[in-house]
Amino acid sequence: MYQLITLVLTFMLIPVLIKFKVKLGYAILTTAIVLGMVSGIGMSSFFDAVTGVFKNPSSQNTILVVTMVSILGGVMKHYGILEVIVDTMQKVIGSKRNIITIIPAMVGFLTIPGGAILSAPFVNRIGEEIDLSPPRRAAINLVFRHLAMFLLPFSTSIIIVPTILPDFSITFLILLNSVFVAGIV
Repeated sequence: MYQLITLVLTFMLIPVLIKFKVKLGYAILTTAIVLGMVSGIGMSSFFDAVTGVFKNPSSQNTILVVTMVSILGGVMKHYGILEVIVDTMQKVIGSKRNIITIIPAMVGFLTIPGGAILSAPFVNRIGEEIDLSPPRRAAINLVFRHLAMFLLPFSTSIIIVPTILPDFSITFLILLNSVFVAGIV
């Protein structure tokens, strides 16, 4: 019970820090450090876990991919590629309300870590133009970027269901999910 209370109290620290204008990344880092210190695992185990993340090849790969996606997003914004893509899509599709949902959905089909970093500048720019609030823009980016995970046969959520429910076929599950996705769209 102590662990659960500690976990809840520690995670409540994130919104408190954000209220005091601490950036989200620093708030999460601070929360992780506090959680490590009060969890009773000891400082050496805590630092072994932290350094282990950076020594693990899988983690290194994820960190590199997220970094490269961040760089790509920055380069696209700096050189105006973002505007060209949005303007071209507007000529083809027409409605900015449709474009603001299509871009995160397309990024979602890439199934890369850090996809939010790539689609967020697009959604932010179009959202400003059609006068959407920042929370609404974030919600649109989040929801439409994750639609692909309900439909792609190689996404983790689709692969794991037949292992739990052997009588459930992947095709049937995707069909059921497509009704759910159609309701969202």
